[in-house]
Amino acid sequence: MTQSSRQHVNRALRELEQEGILTLGYKKIEIKDPSELERLALARMRRNA
Repeated sequence: MTQSSRQHVNRALRELEQEGILTLGYKKIEIKDPSELERLALARMRRNA
């Protein structure tokens, strides 16, 4: 788990919501496009390796 500020996490989540990858709700995050979320995560891991 990374240590990130609440503001940074909220910004990242809002960006993913705007891209249609997930939906944010009260105490809930719905992943609408798991394959795209995985693709983004893998790309970020490769970039940071």
